[in-house]
Amino acid sequence: ADLKVLIVASHIYLLEMRQAGYCHLVTFAGQNDLMMLHAMFEKFKIKTDLRMLFESIDLQSAFKAQFHAVIGLNALEQFAQIPRQGPAIAGSTIAKTFANVVSDPTYIDRMPKEKIQRLLTYNQMDVENLYFILMNWGVISKPQVEDYLMALKQKNNPIQPLES
Repeated sequence: ADLKVLIVASHIYLLEMRQAGYCHLVTFAGQNDLMMLHAMFEKFKIKTDLRMLFESIDLQSAFKAQFHAVIGLNALEQFAQIPRQGPAIAGSTIAKTFANVVSDPTYIDRMPKEKIQRLLTYNQMDVENLYFILMNWGVISKPQVEDYLMALKQKNNPIQPLES
């Protein structure tokens, strides 16, 4: 029952935001987010297609289009000079947890309250940081991205040829 209340409240909130004039839905790797929201809406028989209400802005796709590189959220936060508060949680862990919540209505009741709070806090930080990334987009530079990619390449392939 708690999950249904959360999904219905999310739906109402999104409709209120649209009515207030907001027209963009900003995400990171947003295809997954939208699929999850639509699956949850469908599960509780809510007939709303967010793609019809909002223009989706996926910051991971925007980064790839502008800088020709794929990046994770933590690295993008660093580029935008936004400090991440608290411990990191892997996206795969979050995805598995939400998949369990969707497939088993009682799963959330068995989850430790600390885990629920940690996920909610982490998700709140994601939302806040997406806003700040969008506001700081202009501080990300092509040379900075190229340096990052070079360092990543060297980390993944640490053996370098000897210079003569």
